[in-house]
Amino acid sequence: MDVKELIFKFIELFTRLILLLDREKEALKKDNAEEVAALLNEKREIALEISQLENKRKELLNEKKIDELVLEGIISSEIAKEFIEKANIVKEKNETNMILTKQSLGYIHLMTNLLSPQKNVTYKQSGTLDANTSSNIFNATV
Repeated sequence: MDVKELIFKFIELFTRLILLLDREKEALKKDNAEEVAALLNEKREIALEISQLENKRKELLNEKKIDELVLEGIISSEIAKEFIEKANIVKEKNETNMILTKQSLGYIHLMTNLLSPQKNVTYKQSGTLDANTSSNIFNATV
């Protein structure tokens, strides 16, 4: 595999990952846990392919940056631009999905805390522990 083929393969994988991240975002918005889990497996496979390509890139190019490939005439500036754009889109979409995931987890934790009893541990005058279970919002008295 030459350098140009390698870059095109990266672009292809980034494109697949972008589509996958869009599907993941929709699944997260719809709270579809089964679909999110299935998409995570697909993401893992693509990440593995990208990792393998990155190892090949290091073998072929050492530490050369994409700008150097353009300067040396190995790839065109259009290809380099597409590569950079796709990589940035993947990064942005992945960050968005991570935020959505964290928000969902925060909501789940909030609901769990509201719906389950909590133990309040205090000390009695005698110095012994007085573990009282406080009620959740559904069985609290007013």
